[in-house]
Amino acid sequence: ISSRRAGRARGCSAEAAQAEASAAALLTWLNRGPFVITARIDAPTDRYGRNLRIAKRINPDGSEDRLADCMQENGGARGYGGFRRDWC
Repeated sequence: ISSRRAGRARGCSAEAAQAEASAAALLTWLNRGPFVITARIDAPTDRYGRNLRIAKRINPDGSEDRLADCMQENGGARGYGGFRRDWC
């Protein structure tokens, strides 16, 4: 996923709003309870050498609650798609 970081938004008010939504979605997800972080098997690093990880928790019904899904559903992030896109 790709998200703007609060304090780093520059360019337009939409980007600043996106950064705030991102921070709020992250805080909401983290406050829901314990979670695990695992390495991706298919691509453990990106082309810049950064570690790619999956943050998730398992719900009582056995389903997964992934941080990336929460961030996208709550307007805090979008799919990366392999290239940079403007936030404005």
